[in-house]
Amino acid sequence: MNDSKKWWQRFETPGTDLFVDGTDALRKAVREEIRRGAETIKIFASSGRGFNGRTHRNVAHDELMTIVHTAHDRGAKVRAHVAGKAMVLECIELGVDIIDHGDEIDEECIGAMVKAGTFWVPSLIYPKLLLELGWGDPAGEMQKLYDQSRRMLPIAQKAGVRILPGDDYSGVFRDTLKDDPLDHQVGVYAREFAYYAGIEGLNPTQVLGWGTKNAGELLVDGPAKVGGH
Repeated sequence: MNDSKKWWQRFETPGTDLFVDGTDALRKAVREEIRRGAETIKIFASSGRGFNGRTHRNVAHDELMTIVHTAHDRGAKVRAHVAGKAMVLECIELGVDIIDHGDEIDEECIGAMVKAGTFWVPSLIYPKLLLELGWGDPAGEMQKLYDQSRRMLPIAQKAGVRILPGDDYSGVFRDTLKDDPLDHQVGVYAREFAYYAGIEGLNPTQVLGWGTKNAGELLVDGPAKVGGH
């Protein structure tokens, strides 16, 4: 699910962006995607990346629960694009396997992720590039949340959160820049490891483990069984 306030502008890309409303329709859509071969169901649990301070939820509590239960019943994982703390905690509680972004993650979220075995993809190259391009908001919210995520990474690593590399590659800059700095270019992913290893409190061995040990565990682990499921 990828919702938008531009209700008149619907993407016609089946298999990429699906607009589904209500628990029954979501259950059917998840089952159909898995039947077609999907091993991970990606949802947009909340809007944006949280950098403008105006995030909102895209799915109701019962809808999110339905997505997770339906996917897990069929052996598929669920990953959620989510920004705000409250929604991050809700996703973890209901058994979402992978948190994408999580701009407002703090120590409470870290504790919940450790307990549930949740994976986290911080994807900080994207906001880093936006800030370097001068696209930060006047109030400095983007810089504030970017700094917050960087500060949380060593804490999460020490606590035992299974962090993963990865970012919003391909297309996020395509409408505005001739050469997309997040395009799928040979070797471009390697900069993630150098970037994260340069954060105080992290080291190259730990960050390499994100792309090897942690990624391997994601591939072999079954879906999380938390949140009463």
